[in-house]
Amino acid sequence: MAIRLKTTGAMATIQEALTIALDHHQAGRPAEAEILCRRILDADPDQAAAWHLLGIIHAQAGLFREAAALLGEALARAPGPDLHRHRAMARQETGDLEGAVADYREAARLNPALTDAALNAGILLERLGRHAEAREAYRTALISNGTSDGGDVRAATHLGRLLLAGGDAAEAAAILEGAVRTDGTALESWYHLADARARSGNVRGAEAARRRALALAPAFFGILARAPDSGDDSDEAARRLGWARALEPQRPEPLCNLAATRLRQGRLAEADALYTAHLERAPTDSAGWSARAVCRMDAGGTESAETD
Repeated sequence: MAIRLKTTGAMATIQEALTIALDHHQAGRPAEAEILCRRILDADPDQAAAWHLLGIIHAQAGLFREAAALLGEALARAPGPDLHRHRAMARQETGDLEGAVADYREAARLNPALTDAALNAGILLERLGRHAEAREAYRTALISNGTSDGGDVRAATHLGRLLLAGGDAAEAAAILEGAVRTDGTALESWYHLADARARSGNVRGAEAARRRALALAPAFFGILARAPDSGDDSDEAARRLGWARALEPQRPEPLCNLAATRLRQGRLAEADALYTAHLERAPTDSAGWSARAVCRMDAGGTESAETD
């Protein structure tokens, strides 16, 4: 005999009550949905769907620890890829990155078509400093999407970036080229592709990728030309500023910022030459004269510094 419970003055089967609870949830009535789910569980504690919906309701309310526990109850009764993925999200929000990775991996194993599960596992593994595992997770995301050369643009971009950081510029370029073939508007992919091509010795290809990025987003020039802050890697900042100079040689920002970067690196002769080149174009820039004075003072040229 079907178990029945009372809902708003009528008697309903558990399946009917679950349908009503889902309707409440989708209509933006989480309190009513929760009350009904708890009535269902009072009648039958093994209803995984009710535990699942309770977990989602708590997650949407920002109660992530409670959500993870409730989703765990659902998983104990009916393991499935969506449940693992949802618990991974809740665990991630609580700071349990290891638990989240485990759930994302299990979701991807149970349903390889869930590309985002493998992708998110890779992102978290990267945050944990486990870069080799992150690369494999990104590869899994690409393969599960039906191709290994950029079918999922985000996975390809992350993988290409990590390969590039590990010194494999040629493979990074191949992966990123797949990404931009799939989505020609992927700015971040074009950005990393330019770097990968440059490091592979493909100077013209790198220039083309930079110009493509600039065409997609004129603000890209501002990203390249911005002054490095104390948290930037000096060599990376210098490379970025070099790109900006090549793209827009008439603009003063990259020249000045590259000079400042070389000054910070202690490469005083290069900094002096860059400041000089800038001042030849902009002789009324008092900040430029002051910056070159500091550079020349550091190099021991007190008299020329005073002149500046």
